[in-house]
Amino acid sequence: MDKQVKFSKIYGLSDKKTGEIIYIGKSDDPKKRLKQHIYDSKRRNTKLHQWIRKNPNSVELIILACAISNDWQSLEKQMIAQYKESGKLLNIAKGGNQPFRDENDSFKRKAWIIKNFMARLVNEWKNIPTTEKIEERKAMLRYAAWKKPELFGEWKYL
Repeated sequence: MDKQVKFSKIYGLSDKKTGEIIYIGKSDDPKKRLKQHIYDSKRRNTKLHQWIRKNPNSVELIILACAISNDWQSLEKQMIAQYKESGKLLNIAKGGNQPFRDENDSFKRKAWIIKNFMARLVNEWKNIPTTEKIEERKAMLRYAAWKKPELFGEWKYL
């Protein structure tokens, strides 16, 4: 039996009013992906999702190209580069399965989460009413800070 060739589509989201393509992506099911973008616009805050929220009736899906599934990355990168030169494309990544954030943003986000988690944890433990529990929690914190000081930042010397 012959294997069925699967095609991935490179799609564009365009503004119906201007006809300008504002985003390029890849999907095996572009209509389903458009619905996902619209759903994501209710909870995410990228430039694309902000644009979709402001213009919900102006979003139009256009199939720009088809590629064999294992070779879609280079086509998507090429199309994003081409459209970025000529318009106001809202893509953050260069395409081809890249993460939408660079490593520095990801590292900063993790550091922010850890810092805020530790601040909340320390505040919760400070508000425990009995002194017996406080000493127990402080001992646990000291041990954790001794084992992983990089997670505690400014709180490692409590």
